Amino acid sequence: NRQTPEVLDALMDYAANCGRLSKYITLRSTKLSEGHYKTYKHQRSDDFLGSTSSYGAFDANEWHRAVKAYLPNISRDEIAKIGGFYNRRNDTVNLPADSTFGNAVHEAVHRLSGGIAKGRFGNYINEGITQLFTDMILSDIGLPSATGHNYVSNLADVRLLVTRAGGIDLIARAYFQNYKDANDAVQQIFVRLGLTPDVKTIKVIREADILAALRRPSVVGTP
Repeated sequence: NRQTPEVLDALMDYAANCGRLSKYITLRSTKLSEGHYKTYKHQRSDDFLGSTSSYGAFDANEWHRAVKAYLPNISRDEIAKIGGFYNRRNDTVNLPADSTFGNAVHEAVHRLSGGIAKGRFGNYINEGITQLFTDMILSDIGLPSATGHNYVSNLADVRLLVTRAGGIDLIARAYFQNYKDANDAVQQIFVRLGLTPDVKTIKVIREADILAALRRPSVVGTP
């Protein structure tokens, strides 16, 4: 409802000052409730794509139009799976009006990220990290982990990443902190995964190679 952005602001403020991730998070100068949070009309029956006759209602849906404007090259099937998005270009969290609170927190966490993790790890792992931190923030105030999202497999792989990285420290630094500190943390993670020989060797590593390293029974450099 209309109080949601204020609740999210309070939750992010708590996370930055009192929660387990407080040493990593730097709040933005403006709050979600100051024009950085937007919802769109959405009726779940419009998600139906059983026949071409349903495309008209799908394409006319306000939420679907917002997603398509943000990601113009994705298919209708992909649009139907998106529960929210953070537009870094205009610094706005965007959600369907019938979204869950868990989805809203997930997108608010994206707003706190530095953007480096997505570029270095890829979207799949970045979404898993975001969900991991979403659940940690919810847990810090006594709420259960979010459910009903599409990141179950992402989260499972990120839990492997936490093990390989020796805990959440490097991952949180890679996700939340500024360019230099985040890249340094990423490099240390890649060394632990056996994907680069040392922190000074900078190279583009494919998301598929990161996942393969995570899923191997043993990895060079694993603590």
